[in-house]
Amino acid sequence: MHRTTRRSHREGSDLSLERYLSIAGAKSGEFFALACRAGALLGTDEVAPYSEFGYNLGVLIQMCDDFEGIWNPQGQSDLAAGKRTLPVIYALTVAPPSVRERLERLLVKATVEQEAEEQARQVITALGAPHYLLIEAQIRRQRAEVALRSTGSPSPAYCQLMALLNGRFRVPDDATEILPSSDLCHFQVQTGTD
Repeated sequence: MHRTTRRSHREGSDLSLERYLSIAGAKSGEFFALACRAGALLGTDEVAPYSEFGYNLGVLIQMCDDFEGIWNPQGQSDLAAGKRTLPVIYALTVAPPSVRERLERLLVKATVEQEAEEQARQVITALGAPHYLLIEAQIRRQRAEVALRSTGSPSPAYCQLMALLNGRFRVPDDATEILPSSDLCHFQVQTGTD
């Protein structure tokens, strides 16, 4: 098992942020775009905005999964599993060479050592990955909302999708510190006013 995990780290080590987001779009974005497009075909002539909404919702959900997989895992963390998710790729992209080398070593060890896993999580956090995910999530959420609003009149489907977006994927604007959350993509923040 240890060899398989090491190989998965090497296989994902060449992923760029752009490539990862493209994969997330193809994997999760297109899935939700298709579902929203199919639903729209049953009730409206405006299919494209619902497809755009679904695409951005799917990518947003993937980002939320990536956040939860590192800072609030249910079971084994993505670090322990050797997964190269968006926070890891971001950290490796922005890290100075010496920090990147250290993080690469920690990521390999994180698959077998809990202490290395925690150290990798700390490095990823210190490099600003939670804030990067928050910004990317805000962008996807805004794109989904704009697409939905472009449909014009608030139909029952519009209202339900907007309620989903506002209820499950409300991302704060003024975060200064992101803390782990137990609820999918309810980024819990501390603004420094406590």
